[in-house]
Amino acid sequence: TGDCHVYAQKTVSEDVEDTLLQISIEDAKKINPAYSIGDIVDIEVTPKNFGRVAAQNARQRVFQEIREAERDIIYQEFLEKENDIVTGIVQKREKQNVLVDLGRIETLLMSNEQIKGEHYNHGDRLKFYIVEVKKTTKGPQIVISRSHPGLVKRLFEMEVPEIYNGVVEIK
Repeated sequence: TGDCHVYAQKTVSEDVEDTLLQISIEDAKKINPAYSIGDIVDIEVTPKNFGRVAAQNARQRVFQEIREAERDIIYQEFLEKENDIVTGIVQKREKQNVLVDLGRIETLLMSNEQIKGEHYNHGDRLKFYIVEVKKTTKGPQIVISRSHPGLVKRLFEMEVPEIYNGVVEIK
């Protein structure tokens, strides 16, 4: 029919502390006598002038919130991997920089973080060291490196159990 309705879900409560999230047992029973404490009640809160434009704006806002939540999830995921190694796939060269796909996000390997003389070809699967993860308005920005001393240290830790366990130390 093209009609759009907005509902608020409220929990039936004996003592209402938040009217946006809760409804009293008395008010709930006026809607349906079968409601009891702890039940969820759908209450229509559609604005009177809620037309196509308002629905479109609401839809855009929901998608924007979802995108921001996805960015936050990716940021947290890579923040946990800071100072660690990840595998990425070379996508293409952009002047002196290299575009790398890290799975859920693409980032640039800047020229100052590359190994001199190393060639990067499309499709190469390489290990990268995550130097820093920054939160920006466009989403997370991940600084990766192939020349950082931490890369060699982490590679040794992965391959030599004595280094990982702390028996042997790299200085």
